[in-house]
Amino acid sequence: MDDQKINIPILLYHAIDPGRKRWERYAVAREEFEEQLKFLCKNNFATYTLEIFFKDGRRNREDQEGKKGIVLTFDDGYLSDYTFCVPILLRFGFKAVFFVTTGRIGTPGYLNWEQLKEMTGKGMSVQSHGVSHSFLSEMKNQEVIQELLESKNLIEKKFAQTS
Repeated sequence: MDDQKINIPILLYHAIDPGRKRWERYAVAREEFEEQLKFLCKNNFATYTLEIFFKDGRRNREDQEGKKGIVLTFDDGYLSDYTFCVPILLRFGFKAVFFVTTGRIGTPGYLNWEQLKEMTGKGMSVQSHGVSHSFLSEMKNQEVIQELLESKNLIEKKFAQTS
């Protein structure tokens, strides 16, 4: 098989309808999010997690049913991922990738480990978004490595304990 590049869209979200004025810049209203998923469904899209994308997606623009691939991602690990986003995704039969900031897990407004485990049990993917949400471009190389490895290792440890 040739190594032809295939363009698969990746949509990035943050919070869904959090009702906080300070997040207006980053949040998508729940109704707007539902409309976007309706559009994807109507236009024959199927969602990929990154695991699926790296296994099959780069080779297959369309899956076995002729659906077009897309990856939906969410940054930071906001509680709205669990309360609003996942139920809507499931209603459409979609999956998403959630990049969580491990230093914020279990704090007010953010996901906890039980919710993350429940989300993975429903086909969602949980990945690292660092420990502190620091700007990696402002850090020294060793600090970047530490920030990313610590977060990745904690996620792997937590999910290994609950599997």
